[in-house]
Amino acid sequence: MLAFHYKRTRKQTARSIFISALVLPIWLVVFYVLGKDKVGFEVFSDVAIVIFTIADLVMVGYGVWLLKNPAAFEIRLGEQEFSVAHPLFEEWNFNIKPSEIVSIENTSDLNGYAQTLIKMTNGEQHRLCRNYRYSLKKLYKELTRINPSIDVPANPYHFPRRHNHPGRGN
Repeated sequence: MLAFHYKRTRKQTARSIFISALVLPIWLVVFYVLGKDKVGFEVFSDVAIVIFTIADLVMVGYGVWLLKNPAAFEIRLGEQEFSVAHPLFEEWNFNIKPSEIVSIENTSDLNGYAQTLIKMTNGEQHRLCRNYRYSLKKLYKELTRINPSIDVPANPYHFPRRHNHPGRGN
């Protein structure tokens, strides 16, 4: 039995994109109704129609691509296994034992690049992808239930800055 499970498929993402593509023409109608009496509306509306049409076609095209190339992001956490499968980036894929996790750290660098690092007893580190809307709070809660010795951030959504300066040795 899984203690934590999250899965997001490209089909689900495509559905959201198609809904957005259907809503975009509604925004164009609202734009037309509210702005038709304004000065310069004709020129601006011609440009807006082109932009909205291109955006809609790009969204539909991307949605079709997602449907034709099925894949999923998935996190599975059980008593003996913690695995992440990412459809695009190999560095975010791993399969480890929760009992071998020492700590989880949230950090961000001076450029604001945030990352979640999982540190293992053997010195390895794994990066946890944050591009999906799963609950870090629930994941950390289940991880610490399975392995109470894991050191996790007090606030799972706080990413303190590291102040590493080149040439200063820190």
